[in-house]
Amino acid sequence: MVERCSEKTAVTMSHAAPPLDHRAFRELVESFYSLYAQVFLEDEERDTAVSDTFDILWLCWNDALASPDTRKFAWNVLRATVMARTPHVTAGPNSDGRRLTPSPCSP
Repeated sequence: MVERCSEKTAVTMSHAAPPLDHRAFRELVESFYSLYAQVFLEDEERDTAVSDTFDILWLCWNDALASPDTRKFAWNVLRATVMARTPHVTAGPNSDGRRLTPSPCSP
């Protein structure tokens, strides 16, 4: 009986792709995001940070679209992702000296 338990079960595995609007957004801004990340990171880390940014955005894409400003939402994700990988923290008048840690879906 156990031998036939999966006989009529169809398993479909596919690599889901980001939605079209996410892919279009990425195409529009990716080169600018890379330029920003390059200021703080070496090439390999830069590429990883930018890629991770778009992965995080894909996970939170509905939140990004529902936000008042999708570009600002995405920029905040990029900035947090880059700063989490930056070897030093830039201090400023409003800085408490801590690194920014990217948090999915809360830029």
